[in-house]
Amino acid sequence: MGLLLSVVLMAGCSTMRLAYNQGQHMAYWWLDNYIDVTDEQSPQARDEISRWFRWHRATQLPAYAQSLAQLRQEVLHDGTPAQACRWWGEVTRWRDLAAEHALPAMADLALKLTPEQIEHLQNRYQKSNREFRKDHLQEDHEERQQARLKRSTERAESLYGRLSPEQRQWLAQRMAASPFDAEVSLRERQRRQQDVLQTLRALQAERPAVEQARARVRELVHRLMNSPDAHYRSYHDKLTAFNCELVAQLHNRTTADQRQTAQDKLHGWEKDLRALAAAAES
Repeated sequence: MGLLLSVVLMAGCSTMRLAYNQGQHMAYWWLDNYIDVTDEQSPQARDEISRWFRWHRATQLPAYAQSLAQLRQEVLHDGTPAQACRWWGEVTRWRDLAAEHALPAMADLALKLTPEQIEHLQNRYQKSNREFRKDHLQEDHEERQQARLKRSTERAESLYGRLSPEQRQWLAQRMAASPFDAEVSLRERQRRQQDVLQTLRALQAERPAVEQARARVRELVHRLMNSPDAHYRSYHDKLTAFNCELVAQLHNRTTADQRQTAQDKLHGWEKDLRALAAAAES
């Protein structure tokens, strides 16, 4: 049941193995897209990405698979908001651990960035914010609500299969009551971006020792994942509580066939993860 909260992080389709095996190339593409990696930086960046994926494949994927094995037993039964939040907390823990393991490489690269690359990153942030506004801040309120409902419906159906008209109507009613505020989310998004840019510019100007740089990047990552803005933290907690209740209530409205569909998908993803992890040993 809680996988509805995390399915988008896991893959959510039958091409998980292919997607994960392409992960190193996609990670490098994403990095290059945001900072315009130089020829001199490229070999080390590729090596660090490859090293991270080897660690992740060998140590994290087995844990994910084990969690899916547990979840596919739970998915056949009714759930509670506390269960949904517990699974969300597990996903958050995985995220934090993955980021922590990448910190040394992130700090080393940050020390090598040029002013031009930081400016490139700033421009890329501006582009991503325009995309965010297009997707989440439509001027027409009804259009904005429909876009949010469409995303939520697609996430639910990626696990349970097709929702019934009654389930879709219920979801639409609940989504209309969501505390989600795209303006608040955008402001936090921009705060994080400015924090990144300011930190990188300070590192570029001061060129501290490696250990100092790693400590500052660790502090930055902590601020990115745990906002220092008390108003945003309160908003985030309220939204998380709402979503946990939404997930539990939607799950409890699913049919036996939908729950079986969810279990089958979870089992397939579990097998994919175990196969990917086993490939690290060969």
